[in-house]
Amino acid sequence: MPAAVVAACLAPLGLEWIAFAVMEAGLNWILWVAHWITGFDGAVGHVVEPRRWTLGALTLGALLVILWQGRLRLLGAIPMVVALAAWPSSPRPVLLVSESWWLMGLLTDQGRALTKSTGDGFSADSWLENDGAAIDRLAAAARPGFARDGRLVWADIGGQMVLLVTGKTALAALDGCGGAVVLIANQPDEAVRPCDVYDLRRLARTGALSIALDEQGGLIIKTARDVAGQRLWNSRVPAMQWNFQ
Repeated sequence: MPAAVVAACLAPLGLEWIAFAVMEAGLNWILWVAHWITGFDGAVGHVVEPRRWTLGALTLGALLVILWQGRLRLLGAIPMVVALAAWPSSPRPVLLVSESWWLMGLLTDQGRALTKSTGDGFSADSWLENDGAAIDRLAAAARPGFARDGRLVWADIGGQMVLLVTGKTALAALDGCGGAVVLIANQPDEAVRPCDVYDLRRLARTGALSIALDEQGGLIIKTARDVAGQRLWNSRVPAMQWNFQ
């Protein structure tokens, strides 16, 4: 970083290459150390994504310990301990659906199962890492958890079924919702169905989905747009909660 500042100062004289040579040596050293460390067994670990308040409480407690004076600073250990104790039990969505409809991830006893081993790689890797036990996408796709029938894929969430349909022919041939309470389709769906339908056009508005169970056994659906809120590049879509009994 100091070499970059020196390069900016030397640039009017055409001598920035001197500072850049020093900068290159420092960057090469940093990259060499990074590659060397990542070659160790267990060099990379993962933890479950924490609740929203967890990092705030941990940071607040650490600031109290570091910045406060006297013995009262030890009170900062209380929110730190609470945050660290709550972190491992942070809940994860039971079912995740990518914005492109291409991928679903179901949380099972063996970990998160994926509907596909290819496609939507960024979403798949993010889901698995945030679960705190990242594995290869091929292994996640090989896990049991989904029921399949051709282009129909069912996910069972506490007795409530979510159905993913791919292709115009499969969607047109579907009778009602196929026993599901939530239908996800990669095509525009003009049919009137007795379930909550997320077709291609609706997913483009809502973004990715997370689906979980509430205390009464109903489904809670949260959209990426609801979490992101109002932005210049999207429209506000209110949170939706559907309780199917």
